[in-house]
Amino acid sequence: MGDIILLKLTSIPVLGTCSQWLAAKLKLPSILILLIVGIIVGPITGWLNPSKLFGNILLPLISVSVAVIMFEGGLSLKFSELKGVGNVLFRLLTIGVLTTWILTTWATHAIGGVDLQLSFLIGAILVVTGPTVIGPLLQQVRPEGDVASLLKWEGIVIDPIGAVLSLIVFQGVFEGNGHHPASFLIIAILRTLVSGSVVGLASGYVLILILYKRWLPDYLQNPASLSLVALEFVVADLFQPEAGLLAVTVTGILLANQEWVGVKHIIEFKESLRTLLIAALFIVLAGRLKLHELLTNLPYRLMLIGFLIIVVRPISVLISTVRSKLPLKERIYLSFIAPRGIVAASVSSIFALRMAAIGADKTEQIVPVTFLVIIVTVLFYGLIADPLARLLDLAHNDPQGVLFLGAHSLSRQLAKYLMKENFAVLVIDSNRSRVLETRMDGIPSLALDIFSRSSREELDLTGIGTLLAVTPNNEVNALAALQFTDVFGSDRVFQLPVEITNHKQSADLPQTLRGDYLFSSESTYNNLMNKISSGSVVKGTPLTKEFGYNEYIKQYGNSALPLLLIKEDRKIQFFSPQLTVTPRPGQTIVSLVEEKAKVLVQ
Repeated sequence: MGDIILLKLTSIPVLGTCSQWLAAKLKLPSILILLIVGIIVGPITGWLNPSKLFGNILLPLISVSVAVIMFEGGLSLKFSELKGVGNVLFRLLTIGVLTTWILTTWATHAIGGVDLQLSFLIGAILVVTGPTVIGPLLQQVRPEGDVASLLKWEGIVIDPIGAVLSLIVFQGVFEGNGHHPASFLIIAILRTLVSGSVVGLASGYVLILILYKRWLPDYLQNPASLSLVALEFVVADLFQPEAGLLAVTVTGILLANQEWVGVKHIIEFKESLRTLLIAALFIVLAGRLKLHELLTNLPYRLMLIGFLIIVVRPISVLISTVRSKLPLKERIYLSFIAPRGIVAASVSSIFALRMAAIGADKTEQIVPVTFLVIIVTVLFYGLIADPLARLLDLAHNDPQGVLFLGAHSLSRQLAKYLMKENFAVLVIDSNRSRVLETRMDGIPSLALDIFSRSSREELDLTGIGTLLAVTPNNEVNALAALQFTDVFGSDRVFQLPVEITNHKQSADLPQTLRGDYLFSSESTYNNLMNKISSGSVVKGTPLTKEFGYNEYIKQYGNSALPLLLIKEDRKIQFFSPQLTVTPRPGQTIVSLVEEKAKVLVQ
């Protein structure tokens, strides 16, 4: 018996990881695959029964897991992202929430056929969007303008608002609270705001002080932050139920926007933990579903979801953005991105358990309706996010432009060639005279310190998806590659190979401390500058069936240094000793060639 329980417990993270891998391969929202797998192992096959497996600890486990997810979400929120659109966010979180709640309540009752009292609770639960879905969508689509920041902030901050609203409705409607509705609502909101904010800020400053004073060794900092998040969540909930989600979100936002201590290691740890928790939670929550309840009144529930997508969300955004400076195309995009995610799933499950405990009627409708909304909205918004962004000219999917760190002759030549091929480029350097020379060549360039937070936040990376760190300083290159891994991904940050200055120095750095090396293992800064000084220039050679890569090698031999390939689909692949690059006919190979050979190159 014990072995079976252990097998079922260990199967949850395994299935979750495999589901997310499959979703990445199929390019589908991971939550969709997780829900399908959860339904298969739960209600369809009966392999997993979370209520029986976890017993009375199921509710606390769900609550604490969601708290950790919310804390990690808060760590990604920067106030600088809200310049000019903070008023729109405020309206979305106030007027927009109220509009969504009222319309969703009406639709759930009138269209979905749900009891009016229960519709108030379902409407409150469904005001939330899904940061666990929106985050991957934004990472994939990368929409331009302010819409990405608005969606990210709304998705994270609205979750504790939705949880608090659901609690107020639950207490006012189902627990028979005798207070006057208006005064009860105001007092509950104020208690939640005060409790959550005070506990969240206090916890954040305590953690900052611990890190600043170095009271803990490095290996204990991540466990300590996780323990503090769990503790503050519980403490805030003791003062006011559901204030814990607000507290952990406030702590995350505080850590993300302070400059006293570095929290990158905490962010990386929480990102990995969040991925595991989301996978486990969705499988567990989906495993609790009953298939016949999910399919009950299916046509009416689908009509309800269609109303939420086509009517409720656009009206909410329209009211929230009236007289704002947000461009029309961004308002349209904002109107059609509102998937529900983990918080809606967990909150509906929590209140279903609470309602069952007090003997409320028709509690079996909460979870099926909510999960059906999650499934359909994730599928719908996941499928239209990219095409809609392209239709509205808001996104460059998989941008191929290049950010150069280092304004010298090679980066200028390569940037000019890429501009001629209609790729976006940006050259940055702290040396103003070099930047001026670059601008005189007609190349977009900026004089700034790449390691300054304010400078990084001001960078316009529209159309840019790769970093080339090509300064003469090996340490600067490595640090820049590490910093921009979060922006472009580890496979899209490159640096020049380390220059060996003495016979004792290692020729390599650990992969975890740098980006992939550029061009070849011998392409150090000095070697490249020597080639430029001797007359080598950047040129492109189209490869054909008659003149393929083998002919290219025979023609140029060691006189040419391959830099990158422009593929048939207009994607760029840089040569690197860590990567296998196979040039084919139809592609263009861009190389650093000797001046005497340039007549042979197109």
